Amino acid sequence: QQSQFVRFAEVFPLKDLGFTPEPGQYLAVVGWVEVVAGLLLALGPQLLQEISNFILSVIMIG
Repeated sequence: QQSQFVRFAEVFPLKDLGFTPEPGQYLAVVGWVEVVAGLLLALGPQLLQEISNFILSVIMIG
């Protein structure tokens, strides 16, 4: 799975601004964002659920 993130890191949207993340760090950050957003989606109040839904949708479309 990390080999897929190597490809994603090469086409990272902020690459044009000079920021290219390491694939391992990118994998870890996306994983933590998914975990936190998933917990907020399951347990959070309505506003945080809507924000989490949007964040997870953006990651999946990604």
